[in-house]
Amino acid sequence: MKKFGKFLFSLTAAAAAGAGLYYAYKKFTEQSDSEEEDDFEDDLDEFELDDDETPKAPEYVSINKFHEAAEEVAEKAADAAEKLSDAVQEIKDSVTE
Repeated sequence: MKKFGKFLFSLTAAAAAGAGLYYAYKKFTEQSDSEEEDDFEDDLDEFELDDDETPKAPEYVSINKFHEAAEEVAEKAADAAEKLSDAVQEIKDSVTE
């Protein structure tokens, strides 16, 4: 029963650390996005199409690029999870000593 408790504690600690990292990442990216957003709104006021011009068709991203990016993100997430697991194990070992 003690092993299960230690496992549950480790899992909870890892989840909390992951959530904290995710929150910090989101907060950091939102700050940089808000700075860029102000510049973008100014550009919209200056953009006008002539009556003779027609809007261009949107350019789409191929599915292969999406899959490649998804695989890369999955690999990075696995590496981060492994590093986090090692860190949690070290903390657990130091606490038990």
